[in-house]
Order: sequence, then structure tokens, then C-alpha cells
Amino acid sequence: MKRIIPILLIKDRLLYKTINFKNATYIGDPFIALKIFNEKEVDELIVLDINNQNKEPDFEFLNDLASEAFMPLSYGGGISNIDYAEKIFRIGFEKVVLNTANYSNFDLLSLISGRFGSQAVICAIDYKISLFKKRSCVFMNSSKSINKNIIQFINEAVEAGAGEILLQCVNFEGTMEKMDISFIKTIVDKVNVPVIGTGGSPSHKYIKEFFDSTNASALAAGSIFVYHGPLKGVLINYPSYDLKEELIP
Repeated sequence: MKRIIPILLIKDRLLYKTINFKNATYIGDPFIALKIFNEKEVDELIVLDINNQNKEPDFEFLNDLASEAFMPLSYGGGISNIDYAEKIFRIGFEKVVLNTANYSNFDLLSLISGRFGSQAVICAIDYKISLFKKRSCVFMNSSKSINKNIIQFINEAVEAGAGEILLQCVNFEGTMEKMDISFIKTIVDKVNVPVIGTGGSPSHKYIKEFFDSTNASALAAGSIFVYHGPLKGVLINYPSYDLKEELIP
């Protein structure tokens, strides 16, 4: 089943939104957003702590989130060992999202997948497009990169145990202009695990174009679910059931 997934970016227990992984703008209380998403019956929710690379996850905060959520939850941020992952699963999250941990190798990904199953591990692939249209994987809020073909990197992640890929273009993230649909389609057609495309979706209506153009298993987004109108007024929202039927083939 195709899914539409909001992404909540968390910083110091508050909800933010970024553009190109920079200039974090305060949005509000994540628990208010969560309650609205509960009412809207969202398919899933991805929670990413964007200020948590060098410290352990905020387990107390995550426990509070999980206790309020009525939908499947995924979490990424500060997961540097398998004990952290196990604690997150015990709290009530179904999946963990790994990015920085994959910078040097896939050891942690393999450990988590081996113990909890590949369905519990999302490998987040962030990438940038250079002036010469070359795409390269980036890590640590796009501050580090590796000189490796993205498809090769994804295949290595899948072989190591990743059960799902979260594919995001830094150039488009938060811009609400367009997504890198052609490349997402290329990745979807060449890997054998579900792919979640994200980064740049300008509107709810664009979701239909995304699913018509790719065989991705899901679209994830942040801006279109927290902003409303050309002035970007904060309004937590999600497509109605009837609209979802029109958007998803």
C-alpha cells in the first residue's frame, strides 16, 4: 500500500522546519502536531532529531511521543549503538532511521537488522547535486560526503540489512518547488526494497504526480504538512481520506 508520511524535525524538544538542511524555523509544539496527525489518521510518522548527532536520543521525550501516537512511528537521531535502538523499540517505535551511523560502514545497521529484522531499519540516503549535476551521498547534516556511487551505496546498505530507503535531496529539501522525481524513479527501479522519496514537494496535489511518475512505496514530507498558503502560515494538515484516494493510484 502506498503511504503518505509526515516528517517532524525536532530540536530541543520543539518542532522546526529547515530549508536545504539549514535555517531551522520554529514551528511549534510537536505534541500539538502529533495530536492533529492522530485525528487525521496519518499512515506513518517519521521523527528526526536534527540536533542530536553527538549525544544519546532523548528517551524521555520519545517515550512521551510514543505514548500519544496512534500511528506507526520511526525515529532517527543519535542512534550510535544497538542498545539505543533496542530502547527506542521498547518505547514503542517500529523503525529506526540511520544516516550518520552509515558514514564509515554498515556495522550498526547490520547489528540492528540482525537482531530486530530488516523491516525495522530505514537507511536514510541524503544527497546533494553539484553544479555539474553529479549526485553524492552526504552525512552529518550534509557536512560530510563520500565519493561513492549512490546506487552502489544503497545496494551495500540493503545487503547489510536495510529494509527500506529514505531518499532525500538536500538541494530541494524545504524549498517546496519540486522533487528530484526522475532520480527517485531511477533508484526505485534499481533496488529491491521499498523506497520513500522526500524533499521539495510543493503541495498535496503534487503527491499524485509523484506516485504517477515513480513506483516508490511512500512520499514523505515536512513543509506541506506544517505550512499553509503562499505566506507559509503554520497549519498542521494532512490530506483527507477522499483526497488521498485521488492522490494515490
